[in-house]
Amino acid sequence: MNEIKREVLIVTGQFPPVIGGIGSYAMGIAGALRSVGIGTLAVTSVPRDSAVPKLDYVISGWNWFNHKGVKLLPLMAGAVRGCLRQRPDHVICMNINHEGVVGLMLRRIFALPFSVVVHGSELNMALRNRAKRRLAELVMGRASLVICNSSNTMARVGPVCDPSKAVILHPPVSDDQFIAGCDLTEIDRRYRLAGKTVLLTTATLAPRKNHQLVLSVMHEILPLYPDLVYVITGAGVMEQHLRQLITTLGLADAVRMVGRVSRRDLAGLYRRAALYVSPGVEKSGHVEGFGISFVEAMLAGVPAIAGNAGGVSDCVIDGVTGFTIEPSAQSLKGAILSVLCDTKLRQSLGAAARRYALEHFSYRAQGQRLVELLKLSA
Repeated sequence: MNEIKREVLIVTGQFPPVIGGIGSYAMGIAGALRSVGIGTLAVTSVPRDSAVPKLDYVISGWNWFNHKGVKLLPLMAGAVRGCLRQRPDHVICMNINHEGVVGLMLRRIFALPFSVVVHGSELNMALRNRAKRRLAELVMGRASLVICNSSNTMARVGPVCDPSKAVILHPPVSDDQFIAGCDLTEIDRRYRLAGKTVLLTTATLAPRKNHQLVLSVMHEILPLYPDLVYVITGAGVMEQHLRQLITTLGLADAVRMVGRVSRRDLAGLYRRAALYVSPGVEKSGHVEGFGISFVEAMLAGVPAIAGNAGGVSDCVIDGVTGFTIEPSAQSLKGAILSVLCDTKLRQSLGAAARRYALEHFSYRAQGQRLVELLKLSA
């Protein structure tokens, strides 16, 4: 078997086994490139987890160095090591800050072209902070391409860089990652879901995700659907507040806050869900640039309800793959009830969601687009 030629270096401060939007995006880019015959080497500041199988295309970070500021050290060291091991044709930096600085240094040391990925919120922050704006202008100005995760993000780059170098690449997601390999009986046992109708949110517990709105609506509709359960995965600053709200609303038996879960369990939870719910809002400049979790749900054949802020409209097509709503209790309650009370509608939305995700966000489709954007020969 011929060894895959490594041609693209991906620099990312987030990468599995740590689950998050940027890390999933980085892994998706690697998978998409490899699916069309382009070799990749991913450099991350995330330390390797011995419990997770080692990926031969990943240079992991060091313990105690995966934090803001100091993570620049393992990223730079790993990137130089990767360039010396196998000189890439192009570098993709998954964020402006640490990763973008590494891109600038590799451009200077090795004369390598680099692209930088932008996600939405960091552009808002750049407009509010002079130092962040100068860094964003420098990184995006020197980059060959500015890769935007959605049309909404692309519309925000104008004040910071030349819009002509901005392109859209939606996060690629594995075609079969969320449809096979899970024992749903075990998922039911582990998370106490047997006989339950499941609403699901898989996201960082941050204010903009708006979990609290879902909880308030759960309190209203639970008498109509006593077997309804709301599963929340992830961790974040809102955890304690959400736990207190669950207690206050008397939802302890109807909500499962399960923390971070393995990708295998995550796949099982998607397959077990009747509806994916994440009515996000823009908070203090932070916005949902795209929403990979919506695509993951779609690939599992699960319709989604999303807030109309940010770039989620690129994946959740209102009335076709789910619903985008003004994030209010009335709108969310109406959308949830319309899906729960109509099995045919739920099945139709779910089937359309999977078809749309396969056509637009699969590894193969996005890999071919990357080859064109980066002018790589497969």
